[in-house]
Amino acid sequence: MWAKLHEQAWRYFAAMLQCELDRQRARLTKRRFKRSGLDERPSLANFVWRFNPKLPRSACFELQALKFIGERAIALIIGKPGAGKSHLAKAVAY
Repeated sequence: MWAKLHEQAWRYFAAMLQCELDRQRARLTKRRFKRSGLDERPSLANFVWRFNPKLPRSACFELQALKFIGERAIALIIGKPGAGKSHLAKAVAY
């Protein structure tokens, strides 16, 4: 019986700790966004892919994963006006 209570207490503690970590991360993200000067919070989840079907969706999500930072590489977003470059850059920044 004590072992079960002990396990439940640890699960409760872990859940509380995770909740606090999530809250701190959300506050940090909100503070960083406010300091960034960005005027909107775009994401690739609400991007209208039909608008530009030639846009490489998988490459955009890979860019958003920020693997290039760990690889010490540079991400360069190029394209014609209205292609969605700014939206993509803001989504990656957020």
